[in-house]
Amino acid sequence: MKYDYILGQSHSKNYSLEQQVTGTLSQTSLVYHYNDGTTCDLNGLPREAKIKLKCHPQKDHLISVVETSSCKYEALIETYRLCQSKRLQPVDLLEKKKWHCHSEDLHVQELFLKKSKEQQD
Repeated sequence: MKYDYILGQSHSKNYSLEQQVTGTLSQTSLVYHYNDGTTCDLNGLPREAKIKLKCHPQKDHLISVVETSSCKYEALIETYRLCQSKRLQPVDLLEKKKWHCHSEDLHVQELFLKKSKEQQD
């Protein structure tokens, strides 16, 4: 016996961005939403699917496919193709909070101190 099910269909703007923080790592996923699939025989509602795409620096692979509730599915795929977008690359939150001094910063600081001293005199 063969069964064919449509898990969902794409409509005009069917994607969103979703941010997830794990420890000190923040990562944004591209999430596609599909609905109006084949009617579920368990609850009479159309099937739905959510596909999460994450940046992986080296390869493409399917991480998981789960049925989150009756006839609602979620898949996680990691792909190097998303890593070209800086917005979708993982960010180390600790690294992001570090302060970096540059020679221009020192020059501005010297000018500020000089002006402050002149105002005091």
